[in-house]
Amino acid sequence: IPVELLPMQLRALSDTPEQRMRFHLVTREGKIVPMAARIVERETISTPAGNFAAYKTELTVTGVRGLLGQLVLPAMYMWHRVDPPHAWLRYRGLDGGIGSREVVMELVRFEADRTPAR
Repeated sequence: IPVELLPMQLRALSDTPEQRMRFHLVTREGKIVPMAARIVERETISTPAGNFAAYKTELTVTGVRGLLGQLVLPAMYMWHRVDPPHAWLRYRGLDGGIGSREVVMELVRFEADRTPAR
């Protein structure tokens, strides 16, 4: 999964406890990182775009890198809306690979589609 498509792919993750999605993340530098994702809880979060019911998803590096990473890497999380269109709301984790800074990115504007259903 390319980094840019990760939020879209996580929308398909089951909210069943302990259900994991395993995948290979392709970084902007072209490196392939084995990872797993799981929804850890449902919560209400506040962003500059408003308050939303959200799923908090934990992202972990797996394999040998993951064992080493657990010792030195901060936890990585993504939040997405519970309600359709399940928009990405927040990311907290590394800005890039090992050695990069930790960041928090949030949705700053959200406009629901007001087109009447046919």
